Amino acid sequence: MTDATCTKKGGYTHWLLHSAEIPRKQFNQSNLSFYHLALAFGFCTPYMQDQKSWRMVSIPQFQAAMRNLRWAIWRDRRILHGVYSKAMFVAPEKWPKDVRESFRLVDPPTPYEVACVLLVEPHANFWSLHVGAPKYVQCALSTLKWWLMGMPEEALSTVLGIGGSALHEILAIAVKHAMDKPKFAIWALGGSLIPVCTNRTMLQVAESFALGKSLPSNSKGSGATQQARTAQNRLFNHPYVQAQLKSGVRIGPLCRPIFLPGIVWDSSADKKQWEVSEDRGAKQILKVRTQISKYPEQHPEWLDL
Repeated sequence: MTDATCTKKGGYTHWLLHSAEIPRKQFNQSNLSFYHLALAFGFCTPYMQDQKSWRMVSIPQFQAAMRNLRWAIWRDRRILHGVYSKAMFVAPEKWPKDVRESFRLVDPPTPYEVACVLLVEPHANFWSLHVGAPKYVQCALSTLKWWLMGMPEEALSTVLGIGGSALHEILAIAVKHAMDKPKFAIWALGGSLIPVCTNRTMLQVAESFALGKSLPSNSKGSGATQQARTAQNRLFNHPYVQAQLKSGVRIGPLCRPIFLPGIVWDSSADKKQWEVSEDRGAKQILKVRTQISKYPEQHPEWLDL
């Protein structure tokens, strides 16, 4: 079961509230998740189709959050145009050079791979990247999520009030912060933890990590056992693992699990195939695009519908 919630800290709300058109109190009663952003505008990605995520729209609280979101985004045409652009909900093909270098790895994960583990966490607080992070890092993490989701860089930059090169610096801050977290860094490295397991608990922890699950808990279900926490620390700090992180070179074959494959489209061609289908959401999107296309004088130069 994936986590459908999202904290405001470092979540999707932070970047939205940089818009002067959106009242800061707009989302006081709701935390936005990836599913709110997709379903509010009719998008249903491959993973969502497989999981029948569209059923969430029947939940009253979810409906209220979607109404707030639609109202907010229609107030800022820069964001609205980004949402309905061809790029939205398609993972970027590659990292900007300075962002890629922030991984400090010879073979870093692709934007699509990061999107499939970060946009919706495989388990509540699995990464906890926002915990204890200063405000500027919260901003960077939120911006990174929108970038991974396909929001055009021009829209991201104008809402933040910065230039393109500054945007890449912000994305790099988010990646550096994530790479300072052992769990994310080890996932990004893509090496196997199995070779350093010396007991059953370490093996259970390694297997849980590979499956995107929480640490093994006690029989009463009150959280991870101390044994599991100790085993995780031993795994993450093992010289075999730390040496690979320090050198940036993985030993052995790639073992980088993709927890939610298809949470975004991998290519524009795949998204286009869905858009011409009989899906109700796809028809809704094409209808809104037709409406937007009637006002070319409002279109920014970068808009590609």
